[in-house]
Amino acid sequence: MNRLPAFLLLAVLALNPLASLHAQEGSMKPASILVARVTGTVTVSDVATAELKPLTRGMKIGQGVTINTGSDGSAVLLFSNGSTLTVKPETKLGIDEYLQSPADKKAPAELNKLEGEPSTSKTKLRLIEGDLVGSVKKLNTDEGSSFEVSSPIGTAGIRGTTWSMSVRVTQDGATGRFGIAVGNGIFIPLSGAEQVVGSDVEVTITANVDANGDLVISEVNTGDMGVELEQAITLDTNQAIEDFNDFSGQDFEGGDDIGGNNTNQENTNRQRAQPNEPADRVTPTQGEGSSTSGPQ
Repeated sequence: MNRLPAFLLLAVLALNPLASLHAQEGSMKPASILVARVTGTVTVSDVATAELKPLTRGMKIGQGVTINTGSDGSAVLLFSNGSTLTVKPETKLGIDEYLQSPADKKAPAELNKLEGEPSTSKTKLRLIEGDLVGSVKKLNTDEGSSFEVSSPIGTAGIRGTTWSMSVRVTQDGATGRFGIAVGNGIFIPLSGAEQVVGSDVEVTITANVDANGDLVISEVNTGDMGVELEQAITLDTNQAIEDFNDFSGQDFEGGDDIGGNNTNQENTNRQRAQPNEPADRVTPTQGEGSSTSGPQ
């Protein structure tokens, strides 16, 4: 099979941005997430193999895993693209996809100083229930980067942001919120219009279970986040970012302890087909009573 000369290939990519985008997405490979801090009871399971392990500091995890925190449990995760994630108590989180293009190796202490990610990446998280606080470096969206968090009540798109998300699910329905402390993002409720979310703004959502057993959004409100919540998000984020200083570049190297390269496409598809079933232990306490009127 004849191949195009390199200069012709570059010309084609320059004339066709979509082809260039696909080429960059094709260079993404499964990347590692470093466990920086663990408190209390936290477990991680591999969807492909059903392997279950305690989550421990220094462990490397990849895509295709589910993290469960107990009532006394929490964890801080550091991503190789400079993002951070704090997983709060009583949270069930799926890391469905985490890919990154090759980049110049940087020490973790250098990652936390970057304004933008070091290379293109694609992250898909699934908050089944519980609470998350995260920070995401400015994404190379023009080159195919994305960061999404799906949930039973809708999906958040992060663009380079300090953010938080909460979901509580019961037999009667669900409540939740998505907020931005610094930066911007979007939230798309189930069967609802896209909500653009800016700094110090949060969206609160209420859903009910219909006759068919499906969640149906009944209310979406947008309002100011509030100083107390903003300060809590900022504190969690700053502490997570500081954790980069405790590790070296070698800590991101080597194979993952669970998930990652061991997750093939068939297993990833099987994971996405699983329902977002809530754990019985959680009752809706967060997201209610914090709504403000005036949907945007």
